Amino acid sequence: ADRYRPSRRTFTPTVEPFNYGPDLVIRSVDAAANISFQNRRWKASKALVGKHVAIRPTDHDGVFDIVFRHVTIKTINFHQIG
Repeated sequence: ADRYRPSRRTFTPTVEPFNYGPDLVIRSVDAAANISFQNRRWKASKALVGKHVAIRPTDHDGVFDIVFRHVTIKTINFHQIG
């Protein structure tokens, strides 16, 4: 108990919305952890249900990254549809 010190940082109970920028495609993760993109459904992450993710093109044709804030959570490839 003698080591406890209150944090100097203030606690913010709500997270500010993230601005992905105008060039990215934004999708909501549905209750089944899926997103829709170019008439297909892609699995995202259960942890992101109800959150917005961005779809960012890569340097390769037909390959896109699914991004949550600054983190790439998945790469989707239209050439490897299974």
